[in-house]
Amino acid sequence: MNVEKSANALRNAQDEYSRIYWDNLELEKLPGDLPQERKDAEAAAQRAVADGETALDQARLALEQARQAEETGLQSAEAQLRDAEAKLAKLLSPADADDLAAAQANVASAQARLAQLTGGERQGNVAASQAGVAAAQAKLAEVKAGPTEASLAGALASVKSAEVKLKQAQLALEKATLVAPIAGTVAELNLKVGEVPAATSAVIVLADFSSWEIETEDLTELSVVKIREGDQVTVTFDALPGFELPGTVDQVKPLGKNRQGDIVYTVVVKPNSWDERLRWNMTASVRIDSAVASQ
Repeated sequence: MNVEKSANALRNAQDEYSRIYWDNLELEKLPGDLPQERKDAEAAAQRAVADGETALDQARLALEQARQAEETGLQSAEAQLRDAEAKLAKLLSPADADDLAAAQANVASAQARLAQLTGGERQGNVAASQAGVAAAQAKLAEVKAGPTEASLAGALASVKSAEVKLKQAQLALEKATLVAPIAGTVAELNLKVGEVPAATSAVIVLADFSSWEIETEDLTELSVVKIREGDQVTVTFDALPGFELPGTVDQVKPLGKNRQGDIVYTVVVKPNSWDERLRWNMTASVRIDSAVASQ
């Protein structure tokens, strides 16, 4: 969420800088020097953009570090699962030939030692050697017998535990990753840290800036009957005096709405080109033949 918040703050700073910059350009056309307060405002806005870019880079770095931590936990869980499965496989496999040969060699060595002590050595040494023979024989029997129910159950439990940890790590990684359903840009973020999102409102607004459209809101029934899809239009904007944008009527919506006592119809206009200074919800005037409508 910090990345989206920082991105929104940067866009706001860019918008403010753009507004001041273009306003100053217009003022520079007038006689006299540009007032110092306007220069200072432009410099401050430019610094705000730089600060916003730095904050966005820091937020992206923090997000990447969080993702790496989640991936490290996932890798650890996967390693534990592989280790538990390997131990289980070893218990289920037949006795290894090397282990069996080593156990048999220990029995033979203990028996030879016992034979050497059957003479005048002390009884304690004989007893110790007999114990060594017994231990070696017990080890040999264990190798031949394979895994016990207890050891097998313990290995299975380790595998199950490792699988649970792996699933938990995968779930944590999924929760730490936001995936957008479409390709676009975060245009609005309606959530703050610690808030619970409301089910009736959008938390994040995604925008596809690859195409734009303009909608009228004041065409009455007397005007809309003269308009047809495909008509050429000219669009002007309050924020950009003197700037005109050509376009085409893309759709005339059939259902009228009551606006302050008048029934008005919405006409959707597709511009033939675009300008990077334009933003959503800016006020525009649309000239269609002799009719004029405001967006």
